[in-house]
Amino acid sequence: MQSVRVRLLGYGTETFTAWAGGRVAQSNLSGSPIEPDAKTKVLVRLADGRAWRLTLTSAEVGKLAAMGESVGGLWQRIAAFFIRNWRSFAWWAFGILIASVLLPAATKQWADRQAALTLKSSMTLDISKSAVSAVRAAQNVTQATDWDQARKVRNEAENTWVIGESGVDPVFAVYFDNTTALTMWKEYQSAIYQYTRLACCDPKQEEYVDSIHRYFEKYSLTPPGGPSPLGSNPWSILRSSSIQDPAFGPIYQSLGQQLLRRRGDLLKELLRTPARGYSSGFVDFWRDVVPGW
Repeated sequence: MQSVRVRLLGYGTETFTAWAGGRVAQSNLSGSPIEPDAKTKVLVRLADGRAWRLTLTSAEVGKLAAMGESVGGLWQRIAAFFIRNWRSFAWWAFGILIASVLLPAATKQWADRQAALTLKSSMTLDISKSAVSAVRAAQNVTQATDWDQARKVRNEAENTWVIGESGVDPVFAVYFDNTTALTMWKEYQSAIYQYTRLACCDPKQEEYVDSIHRYFEKYSLTPPGGPSPLGSNPWSILRSSSIQDPAFGPIYQSLGQQLLRRRGDLLKELLRTPARGYSSGFVDFWRDVVPGW
């Protein structure tokens, strides 16, 4: 858009604002035909408030701009420049916004998603390896030939689990605090520990069996199976029998298998739970776009 100020006889200093466009075929000043690419509109404002919009040729506008004396200052020319090109400036501003704010936020979400997935995959592997190793070691107690050997194997199974879960526990606390995944992990952690203690020689045997029984009922898990005397309950055998009882070993083995299957539900919950500190979802995206929001 271009603006010029000219002095009209009897009206003082006036403002002419011209812009390309319109469909008028003749000049309002001379009546001459106007080519489509030479057509210009001029807004004439007089000192008494009257205004007209004229259609002129580019040459006529040039003549008007050359008449009289220039009264437009630098700031008027700058304002006119911005008015003429505001659409271009708007697109540039939008492009800068995308490049400097939205794109980095989207990139951060993608990178954080990969990092969180790597973290969860590592935790999943550690949990699975530790649980399988501990349960398998505890089940070996039923093959022991004497109490000393049974205690030794039981202690090895317990240590295997304690060492394994000690590497996973702090990661849960840092990245999954106050989540269902952490609650499920604490319950599973306790169940595996109690299972290893059940293998042999623990005065809290009945307490551990009751705790594991409640855990199974809470998540509707299949009770341990195995041969048992008529009218006996598998939980009762685990509560009151020892590894010397022929019925204890098969039920204990079955209980361990059920606990290992249970880790699948824990790992699924872990995978779908957002990890703290990693950008994930729409809300985190806008927090990255607008820090402190």
